[in-house]
Amino acid sequence: MIKLEELLELLSIKSVYDETTITASEPYGKGIAKALAFMRDLALKHGMRVEDYDGHALAICYGDQDERIDVVSHLDVVSAEDWEEDPFTPRIIDGNILARGTQDMKSAAYLTLRALIEIKEKKLPLKRQVRVVLGTDEERTMEDIVYYVKKAGQPQFAFTPDGAFPLSIGEKGALMWHIQGQIESPIVEMKGGTQCNVIAPHCSFTVPYAFKGLIHQTTEALGFKLVCVEDQELLHYTFTGVAGHASRPESGHNAIVDALQVLALCFPKTGFKKLYETFASPYAKETNLAYDIAPMGPLTLNLGVCSIQEGVFEADVDCRYPYGVTSEELTQLLRQNLPGFNVSLPYDAIPFLNDIQSPFIQTCLRHYRATFIDDRDPFISGGVTYGKVIQPCIAFGPLLPGRISLAHQKNESIAIEDLELLYPFYRDVLIKLANCEEETYA
Repeated sequence: MIKLEELLELLSIKSVYDETTITASEPYGKGIAKALAFMRDLALKHGMRVEDYDGHALAICYGDQDERIDVVSHLDVVSAEDWEEDPFTPRIIDGNILARGTQDMKSAAYLTLRALIEIKEKKLPLKRQVRVVLGTDEERTMEDIVYYVKKAGQPQFAFTPDGAFPLSIGEKGALMWHIQGQIESPIVEMKGGTQCNVIAPHCSFTVPYAFKGLIHQTTEALGFKLVCVEDQELLHYTFTGVAGHASRPESGHNAIVDALQVLALCFPKTGFKKLYETFASPYAKETNLAYDIAPMGPLTLNLGVCSIQEGVFEADVDCRYPYGVTSEELTQLLRQNLPGFNVSLPYDAIPFLNDIQSPFIQTCLRHYRATFIDDRDPFISGGVTYGKVIQPCIAFGPLLPGRISLAHQKNESIAIEDLELLYPFYRDVLIKLANCEEETYA
C-alpha cells in the first residue's frame, strides 16, 4: 500500500551531493544521509530487517536465504536549477507530482520498499531472499554500490527501476574526460553547466567592453538570444539552453556549445575553435570520434561543465560509447582533436550486455508483457545505472510507454496514476523472481 504523504516527504529532502557536509557516517553529505534515514525509519517502523553499509547504502531485507534478488535504487538526485517553483517542495498538479526525483528515482525506490513491506506483512513464502537496496551516489561515482557489493557480494539477479520499459538488456560504456588548457583570449572568466551528465542549461562569460560590437554582431548573425549585463568596463553574457540527460542529446540543448561557437567565430586563432569543432555535434559528427556500432548504436558526447579562470580552461565531458571501441582508443582520439589541451580519464564504466535467455530476465519480460500488453523487444540503453556495478542487472522501468522522460530536466514529474499501476507490478515481479525456477527457460 502506498501513501502519498510518505512519498512527498521523501521528495522534499534535498538529497544532492554536498561536499561541505561530508562526515565519516555521512559520506555524501547531510541531505543524502537524511533521505537514507527516512527510508531506514520507514522500514524499521514496519519491522523490516535493515542492514546499513556505513552510510553508503542501505539493504532492507526479507528472508535470510543465501541466494538473493536485489532491487537497487538510488536516493541521490542531480541539482535542480531553472525550475518554475522550488524543486524540493512537491506539488500535485492535474494528477501529477512535480519535484526533483519523481522519475529519477525516488518514486521507484519508495514503491519497491512499500512492495517488500507488503510481502513481509503477508508472510509470503519465497525461495530466495529479497532485498531493496538503496544507494546514495549513483549520479556521480557509484562508489556507494561498489562499497555495498564488496561487503555483501553479488546477488543471483538484480534489477534497477531506473530506466524505461520493457527493459534494458545492456548499456553503452560511460566515461568522463577532464580537459584542461591555457587559452590566450580576452575572456576574463567563463562558467557553464551544472553536472557532467546533464546537458548544460546555461553558460556565461565576461569580456572587456571593447568587444561589444564584435560579439553582438556574431550572436545576431547566429540568431542567438542571450542576456547581456554591462558595467563600466565589462560585458557579462549569459546563454540559455535546455537541460536534459547526457545520454539523450535530443532531450536538451547545450548552452556551452552555443557559447563556444560564438567565441570560436570571434576569436578564431584560439583554442575555442578546436573545442567548438569537437563538441558541436553531440554525436561527434565531422570528427574521428563518430562511432556507430550495432547493436549499441552511436557514441554521444556532452560537454557538461566548463570554466575559465585566469586564462585556464577546464571542462568535464560525458561520453557514452558502444562495444567495438575502448575508452583508451577514444581518449587518444580526443587528444588528437584537442592539441594543446591535457585530457585525462577519471571515470570509465565499460559497456555490458546481459543474456536475454536468462530465466530471471525472461520472468521480468513476460510479467511486463502480460501486465501492459506490450510486445516490444528489450533495448540497449545509453544511460548509466547500477547495472555497471551489480551483475547480472537490468534496468526495468519505471517509465511507461507513451510517457516523456524528464530525468535531469526542470519540472520533473510523475503521474499518480502511474504510481498506482507500478506498485502492484513491482510487488508481483519481486515474488515471481524470488520463486523463479532457473531451469524453466533453459
